[in-house]
Amino acid sequence: MAASVPAPPAPPLPLVEHVTTRRLRRSPSARRCCQGSCLRAVGTSAAEAHSGLPRYHVSVQGEQFKFSCAHFVAYKGFRERLHGHNYTVAVGIDGPRLDDGYTLDFGILKRAIRTVCKELNEHLIVPMRSDVITITVDDTRNQLSMVCEDGASFSVPVTDCALLPLVHSTAEELAEYIHSRLVHVIGHDVFVTRRLHLMQVTISERPPQSATYIAPTPADAKL
Repeated sequence: MAASVPAPPAPPLPLVEHVTTRRLRRSPSARRCCQGSCLRAVGTSAAEAHSGLPRYHVSVQGEQFKFSCAHFVAYKGFRERLHGHNYTVAVGIDGPRLDDGYTLDFGILKRAIRTVCKELNEHLIVPMRSDVITITVDDTRNQLSMVCEDGASFSVPVTDCALLPLVHSTAEELAEYIHSRLVHVIGHDVFVTRRLHLMQVTISERPPQSATYIAPTPADAKL
């Protein structure tokens, strides 16, 4: 009987580059992840590979991003008493990570928030588009007058007021206004060149009372 010949050794496994992975969001139609397709290398956006939507979210928040203002909310049949808040601002931006490693440098975002907070700080918020407050501005006397639906009237130096394009001085409308100001202060070109598609602004009147405005940015219109 012929001697048995040992089987040849198995060939070495091919070298595989090890990458750090993280789980992807499964599509609504997928019932489960198949053959590891739910994993990808960090830095490669699944959104960029499939839908083109941003995957990174950078945010800035803290007590240092604040402004103090007086205001009152008024609408048909209602007016608050004049009062004030120490508002705080938090901002988040969505976009890809570019070649410099950033979605957006935190320093750029912090400076823009501080600029807008400084514009508003220690002012009376005047909603210039109110449908229940009659507003008159006398620049020669530096006076602003407000006459409300209930007959209440206010006279304030114009330089003590923030004349804002709001209907109501609510946290919601303030968040939307600050969103537009941040786009202007940071610069339209920055949003376009860095492909920053979405920004959210949260205004807190006091913990845990806040309103968040989320909307596309100029980059979204350019793509």
